Amino acid sequence: MSSQPGQVLFKKLCAPCHTVGVGDRVGPDLRGITNRRDQTWLSSFIQSPAKLRARQDPDALALAAEYPAVRMPALGLSQNDAADLVSYLAAETARLADADVPTLPASSQHDHHHHH
Repeated sequence: MSSQPGQVLFKKLCAPCHTVGVGDRVGPDLRGITNRRDQTWLSSFIQSPAKLRARQDPDALALAAEYPAVRMPALGLSQNDAADLVSYLAAETARLADADVPTLPASSQHDHHHHH
């Protein structure tokens, strides 16, 4: 599977502070963020977090309060880059959700592979 543009951006720009599904690092874990936040909001925040804070956006202010030691920097991303990142986060969230499906106990696994 080829890597998505968003994945490359994420590793370069976001991974120093964020994980997806591994827990909070410097900033919050981003797993499920696309389910909790509007895509337009996420794109805006990725492009210009300070602008949202300046507008007194409640979500941006709540994040600033929850993670007082760090401020999400303006990364100078285009709208396309931001959209790629949001898509990547949605895809990762979906991938992790699939991985969470409980696996059957080993004893019943052989039932699934019928060799005729």
